[in-house]
Amino acid sequence: MGMTIAEKILATKSGATRVSPGEIVDAYPDVVMSHTATWRSVSVMKRIGATKLYDPERLAIVLDHISPAKTEKYAKDQQTSRNFAREYGIRKFYDVDAGIAHLVLMENGHIKPGDLVVGTDSHCTIYGALGALGTGIGYTEVTSVWVTGKLWMKVPTTSPMGLVFSTWWGHATIGSSSARLTLISCS
Repeated sequence: MGMTIAEKILATKSGATRVSPGEIVDAYPDVVMSHTATWRSVSVMKRIGATKLYDPERLAIVLDHISPAKTEKYAKDQQTSRNFAREYGIRKFYDVDAGIAHLVLMENGHIKPGDLVVGTDSHCTIYGALGALGTGIGYTEVTSVWVTGKLWMKVPTTSPMGLVFSTWWGHATIGSSSARLTLISCS
């Protein structure tokens, strides 16, 4: 059997010809997204004494979660992120007025089919809508990818799913929405 899209992307990003479910690979993400929590990754980078980024072109920072800042602490955290982006030449930096992080990156062409995207948000899986593989990771892992360019990733297992189309309530019909199909598959 051929590889799934997740397997194909992880194989490509790890330099392998083929990968299998359960295998751990060193993958090199195309985009490393961080949002309002960027300041945490910056503090980890300082704590470990790192002064260079593997590839600043892979970093994308979107300050979207708390905008405008509702406290002085949030304002300082956002300023830390701005200063970091300026100091390290992060060109994919979007400030508090840009919009929702994932949409900003997609609408500005930073996510492409076949990309591997990791970020400090569990909603990174939305990049699958564009044929990319996205997953959320913690801020310490983001720092690690900033510095090393790579991340250990476990190749996921995939469960095949067949759909039966009928007109009876509870089944999918031609023209069913993706939300409907998801609800049916989970029931």
